[in-house]
Amino acid sequence: MQTIDEMTQNFKAAQQNPVGWCREVLGVKTLTWQGHIDILNAFTTHKKVSVKSGHSMGKDFISGLLSLWFLYSFPESVVITTAPTARQVEKIVWGEIHKYWQAKLGGKVLSTSIEILPNWYALGFTTKDANQMVGKFQGFKSRNLLVIVTEAQAVDDSIYEQIDGIMTSDNSYLYLAGNPTRADGEFIRSFSDPSFKTFTYSAYESPNYIAGKEIIPGMASRAWVEHMERKWGKESPMFKARVLGEILKQSANSLISLESCYKSLNAMPTKGWRVLAVDPARYGDDYTAFVSMQGGKMIECETEHGKPTPETEGKILAKLRKGHYDIVAIDEGAMGAGIYDHIDQVLPNLKDINGNSLDIRLVPFNFGSSPQDKVQFANLGTESYFKVCNQIEQGMIQLADDGDLFAQLSARKYKFNNKGQMILESKEDLKKRGLPSPDRADALVMACSLSLDDGFVENKKEREETEFDAHNIETDEFGCPVIEDIEVYA
Repeated sequence: MQTIDEMTQNFKAAQQNPVGWCREVLGVKTLTWQGHIDILNAFTTHKKVSVKSGHSMGKDFISGLLSLWFLYSFPESVVITTAPTARQVEKIVWGEIHKYWQAKLGGKVLSTSIEILPNWYALGFTTKDANQMVGKFQGFKSRNLLVIVTEAQAVDDSIYEQIDGIMTSDNSYLYLAGNPTRADGEFIRSFSDPSFKTFTYSAYESPNYIAGKEIIPGMASRAWVEHMERKWGKESPMFKARVLGEILKQSANSLISLESCYKSLNAMPTKGWRVLAVDPARYGDDYTAFVSMQGGKMIECETEHGKPTPETEGKILAKLRKGHYDIVAIDEGAMGAGIYDHIDQVLPNLKDINGNSLDIRLVPFNFGSSPQDKVQFANLGTESYFKVCNQIEQGMIQLADDGDLFAQLSARKYKFNNKGQMILESKEDLKKRGLPSPDRADALVMACSLSLDDGFVENKKEREETEFDAHNIETDEFGCPVIEDIEVYA
C-alpha cells in the first residue's frame, strides 16, 4: 500500500514525463516520431498547445494518449474532449482512448467517459451538443482541467468562448488540433497567440513518407501524398491545407476560398429546379462528371474515367429515368456535342422506371459562348462561375462534402483580358500549374446556373405554363447556342 507521499511523488513524476508514462504505463510502442514526442512534452512547459498539420499525422493518436496521461497523472482532474461530429468524438478520439486504456488504471469506462470519482473523470461530447445546450461547458471547472478540441478548424468561435469560461484554475490546459482549411477563426488565431505553443507538420515529414514504407501505422504514406499531388495539384488550396498543413490565404484573383466551400456544408439552400448537369470527357486524364442539384442543395457528384460515349449516354438516360429531373444540361464542348445530339433524339420518348412519360428540358451549355453581361465577362463560363461562387458565399447553395470539388473550385483563378473583361484561367494554364481539369467544378457550375434560375416556379402546373429560358441563351433551329461573331476566350 503506497503512502500519500509516495503517491504524490508518482503523480509528480508522471506529470513531468508524459512520453515515458505513455511508453511504460500504457505500453505504447509507436510513440517514436519526434513530432509526437515534442507535442506531448510541450505540456510540461506550456498550458496551451495548438497543432496544425496535413492529413493522417497522428493528431488524434496524441489526443488519446494525452487524455489518459492527464487523467491518471493529475489527481481529481477533469478531461473534456470535443469535436464537431459524433464520429470524430466517439469513433476517432475515444477509439484511441479505448485502444490504450488498461484495466489496471482503474475507473468505470463507457463509450465516451471514464469515471474514477465523481470529481475525477474524462468525458467526450460534440460541439453541436454544446451549442444546443448553452453553458454546457460551465459545469466542468476543476483545479486540474484539460480540454481537447479536435477538428478545431471547424469549431465555432462561440464554443471557444465557452471553453475560455471554464479555464479559470492555474492548472488548466488546452489542446487544439486540426487541418487549417479556414483562413480565420480561433484555431487559426492561436498560431499568432504568444500564449500558445504551436506546431505545424507537413505530410512530407511523416516517417512513412520519408522511409517509403510503413513505420508508424496510420500515418500518411508516400503513396497517399503522391496520389494527392496528382489529384489536387501542389498549388491547390486543398493540397496546402490537407497535405502541407499551411494556413490558407485566398488569392486576390480566386473566385472562392476553400473556407467558403466548407462553410457551405451548413447553408440553408434556396429552392429551385432539379437539375442533372454533365461535363463529358472521353479519354486522357479528364473525368466525366455528373452533378445533381435540387435548387441550391447538392444531391450528388459522381465521376467516371475512360468510358466510351455510348456508356456515358446510357448513364445519363438511366439517371433521368429515376431522378425526377426538371432539366438536364450537357456541356457542348469537344466531347459533349455528340452526346447532346443523341440525348436530344431519345429524350422525347423517354419514360421513367414506372413507364410514365417524362417532362425534362434538355439545355446545351457552352462555356465559351457569349455572356449576358458582355461588359464585365469574356464568356458564359466566367460569368457562370462568378455568379455561382457568389451564391455559395451568400449561403444560397449547400454543397456536399467533396474534397475534390472544393479543391477544384478554390484553385480556379481569373484575370482580365485587353477589353477589361474578367476571364477564367484556362484548363491548359491549370495543367501548367500541376492542377487537374476542373470537371466536378464545371458540372456544379452548370447545374447551379440552371437550378437557381430566376424562372423557377414551385407549383408543377404553373411550371408547365412558364417558358423556360435559363440564361436567355439564344439558340438556332437545332437548339444550339448562337455565338456572336466576336473574339471568344476559351
